[in-house]
Amino acid sequence: AVVAHEIRNPLAAISASAQMLTMGAKLADEDRRALDIVVRETDRLNGWITDLLDYARPRKGETARVDLSLLLGQLVELVAGFPAAEEMSVQEDIEPGLVIWGDSHRLHRAFLNLAKNAVEAMSPGGQLLVRARRRWVDGRAWAVVRVIDNGWGIPAEEVGRIFDAFYTTKPRGTGLGLATVLQVVEEAAGFVSVSSVPHVRTEFEVRLPLAPAESEPSG
Repeated sequence: AVVAHEIRNPLAAISASAQMLTMGAKLADEDRRALDIVVRETDRLNGWITDLLDYARPRKGETARVDLSLLLGQLVELVAGFPAAEEMSVQEDIEPGLVIWGDSHRLHRAFLNLAKNAVEAMSPGGQLLVRARRRWVDGRAWAVVRVIDNGWGIPAEEVGRIFDAFYTTKPRGTGLGLATVLQVVEEAAGFVSVSSVPHVRTEFEVRLPLAPAESEPSG
């Protein structure tokens, strides 16, 4: 985390300087393209550092009651507006009134990561479904969230490693996205698992304990 902070400061200076230079009216097209590359790549590195810092030194906000149903509904709306999801079906099937304890910012980031991964794993025409239900297990109430897609899936030999830090199959992946998802879910006393049939169905299941007031059996 210390090294990441030390890298971030000069990166910001490099990016700002390059952007200032691109504003010059006398730049040749070739020079402008080169500066655009500098800005783009520094932004990419900054994103990698952000992921590293979130994992190595997470900024935990105040734990409070979180309306998970509302959070997921807003998330689906956000993902449906992504340019990458323009030719995909993004749907929700969310039971209302699912309230948990947790850090809403980190939970949003974790579920957004799962949804973005699903979109990136699909081709045009793909289908993403976010489903959330209340479930009782051993006398305790849980919110069970499933993020389901029909993309290329995860090979069986990789399923056991996808939550490992720095493990990735993406050309430019950080390998920290799913590791952070696991971290956030465990902070909220929950569990996360995955099942996948390549090119058929991949499902991430997140199970989070419902807040006490929501855990009383009805009737």
